Amino acid sequence: MKKLAIATAATIAAILIAALAAPLLVPDDFVNEKIARLVRDKTGRDLRIAGPIRVSFLPKLELAADDVSLSNPPGGFGSDLLRAKRIEFSVRLLPLLHGAIEIDRAELTQPTIHFEIDKQGRRNWIFPRATVPQPTAVAAGNGGSFTVTIADLTIARGALEYVDQRKSINHLATDLAANFSMPTLHGPAKAEGSAIWNGKTVNIALTATSPDALMRGETSATSIRLLSTEIQAEFAGVIGTRRPAKAAGTIRLNLPSVHNFADWAGIRLMTAETGLGRLSVNGKIDAVGSKIALTDSEITLDAIAAQGALSLDRGGARPAISGQLKLDTLDLNPYLKPWPAAPSSLARSAPAVPSEATAATLPQAAGSDTSPHWSEAPIDFSPLRIADADLRLSAKALRFRDIEIGESELALRLKGGELALDLSDMTPYGGSGTGKIIADGSGAVPAVAIRFDLHGIDAGPLLRAAVGIDQVAGKGDLFMNLAGRGRNPQEIISSSTGDGRIELANGKLTSSGLGDFTNGAAWPGARSNSTQKDVDFLALTASGTISDGTLHNNDLKLVAPKMSATGSGAIDLSSRGVQYRWVLNVPDLGSARVLVAGPWEDPEYRTESVTITKGMVQPQPKPPGIRPKSR
Repeated sequence: MKKLAIATAATIAAILIAALAAPLLVPDDFVNEKIARLVRDKTGRDLRIAGPIRVSFLPKLELAADDVSLSNPPGGFGSDLLRAKRIEFSVRLLPLLHGAIEIDRAELTQPTIHFEIDKQGRRNWIFPRATVPQPTAVAAGNGGSFTVTIADLTIARGALEYVDQRKSINHLATDLAANFSMPTLHGPAKAEGSAIWNGKTVNIALTATSPDALMRGETSATSIRLLSTEIQAEFAGVIGTRRPAKAAGTIRLNLPSVHNFADWAGIRLMTAETGLGRLSVNGKIDAVGSKIALTDSEITLDAIAAQGALSLDRGGARPAISGQLKLDTLDLNPYLKPWPAAPSSLARSAPAVPSEATAATLPQAAGSDTSPHWSEAPIDFSPLRIADADLRLSAKALRFRDIEIGESELALRLKGGELALDLSDMTPYGGSGTGKIIADGSGAVPAVAIRFDLHGIDAGPLLRAAVGIDQVAGKGDLFMNLAGRGRNPQEIISSSTGDGRIELANGKLTSSGLGDFTNGAAWPGARSNSTQKDVDFLALTASGTISDGTLHNNDLKLVAPKMSATGSGAIDLSSRGVQYRWVLNVPDLGSARVLVAGPWEDPEYRTESVTITKGMVQPQPKPPGIRPKSR
């Protein structure tokens, strides 16, 4: 018995000594080779350990290695998937006998994790299914399979890099610090971390209730929270990892400033600096692969509140957005850039009054100034090619520049750089109508087209808001069809073609010079003061055509209670000049021909001829107190 006890003690001591001495007796090259072979068998990747290796077997299996890297798959990738200054981990020994790898502690020091997409669209973080069978990392006791759990994984002073060679995208997050915990496959897995990206700290937290289901390609309840000064986002729902990946649940998104977020994220915006402030989104989200759908959503952008559904498909050549939204008031002014400034040298002098011989053929432009009167600053149409869109919007009110439109239905379509905005049902200025705006940036030379057909509108405030004309008032119909091509406003206006017409009733025509041809005589139906002349009319109609930036009209008719007028001439939209002739008639009193010429901001009115008939000149009253002489 004594010998047996001694032998037993000696055996145990030998085992302990062997276990303690094993790390000293096993060469680093041998350990390196065995680990690299295991990783190669399971992942198809090469694990390289350039620095020393330390191995300990008691009381736990512990391994530390310096200068470790995990390779990319074959192809045109630029860097390894993983590089770490040092890796340390400890594994419980007893669970190894049951096919389970239970990692108590793991630490990655100064790792760089490099996610990359090559020019053929291959991703370096995708491991081939053939080399990593699904059952291998799922359940123990099933044909040599094993499980892996991690009680505590720490990443210190790391970096995360994302590269897409197809789009020349490169993002780098530094100062990565993270903790990951998955004590059991059937319990929750949690991850928390932070990093600095583009100068801002980003915090992220993730929880998955069933990590084993995710490993099998099934679904698990999951929550994700992202927090920084530029974005706060939360997701709660279900995620599935089987390809295509799926996610369904609720989402909350808040951007304190869309402009600041875009600058931070490197996203180019084409709007003015005044809009795109706070954005909040709450709703249900359903994502499958490259498609994301947002339903039952409430969206607030600045002062715009909307409800409805949106979807995004990133599977095509460009992201495609579609959906339906209901809005209270759609005010576009905060998102519009100011009109490009026109040159200050406008023609301010009216041309000489043409002779009777030349008056029959009116010039197309007023003045001799040939300098451009619209901006020559290029209009950037390239943002129209960033994405495609198919949106239907309904708004109780719509504001664009100074134009205000009542309840409207809009359809916005953007395809391949061509934007089409259809206003199929709108109520502008007390009337009704339809409209369409097209901005085509798909070709070498951009094109713009505008078409409006309005009925029963109040023309005064509309013309004042749309084109700055303050001389016409009345209710009626207005039609306009205009198209042009060019790289800047001057080219577009100069090349414009189209047609239009106006039919107004019970209105007023106002002008500071309209009645001056009478030399002070009182025309019937005219009301005047020291600054302007007003003519009330029963009907005002006109039509015209536009070619090469010039509007031609020869059928203007005005019918007033005690007078009538016709007009013809040309308005040069390019040089902003007008050359127009009025012919006014008052039954039994007289007629006159008046030439309106000069820049349309300040034209001059000149009388060409006046015909006075009986009763036109009113007799002057005699001074009081003087009696007429008796015969």
